[in-house]
Amino acid sequence: MASPPSPAPTIPPPASPQPVAVAGAPASAASPRLLSRLKTFFLSVGCIVVVPLFPIFVECVKNEGHVRSESFLLTAAVMAAGYGFASEDDLARAAYLVLFLASIGFDFKSSDIMLYPTTSPAGAASPWQAGYFIHLIKSNFCVLLLVLTSAVQTVERLSWHVILDRRFPDWVKKR
Repeated sequence: MASPPSPAPTIPPPASPQPVAVAGAPASAASPRLLSRLKTFFLSVGCIVVVPLFPIFVECVKNEGHVRSESFLLTAAVMAAGYGFASEDDLARAAYLVLFLASIGFDFKSSDIMLYPTTSPAGAASPWQAGYFIHLIKSNFCVLLLVLTSAVQTVERLSWHVILDRRFPDWVKKR
């Protein structure tokens, strides 16, 4: 009696590429873990950096684009002081101290500053006069102090939550 013919051997399909693993983690856990860290980072930046800027946004909307320089300086000083006390890095603490002192020490006239000036300030007949450029330098310096304070904190939060994998808020237990 003859045996039935054997089926032809099948070739398995090529394996799909596997994701690259983070050191010490299985390959399948690399992307979700990084995504979780990035979500934590964006949540912390939203709560710690963006929320304290809300009064600036409100003043800008209420006053048709005008924000007093004192508002920028006071917000930058308070943020720098608060971040400086919570910082663990000496370089960041030094940056916050410099930003705090610059915010407090920078003396402005108590005139309003428009975020997007379209005309010359009072007393300057044309934008090419020195008074207009001094006005622009002063207004941009106020905003620059606030942006630098926020940037230092954002970089610090990036290292805490994405690189070091710290939780936010800090009292949340580790997974």
